[in-house]
Amino acid sequence: MPLMQLAVIRERVRALQQEISRLRVENASYLRKHLHSALEAREHRLREARLQEIVEELGRLTKTKIL
Repeated sequence: MPLMQLAVIRERVRALQQEISRLRVENASYLRKHLHSALEAREHRLREARLQEIVEELGRLTKTKIL
């Protein structure tokens, strides 16, 4: 497990929270529409994949040893 300073972890979590908020707004906008272009559908899939990456990163952060 990597060693990290608490301040670095806090800042990373804060950045991830902001990204999650942005993704939620974009997904809500997407879901309000009934018809989607191919580009919109692709962007939605990319947002879903990014959310999964964030979940995995948060899992790793919870296992990180703090200096």
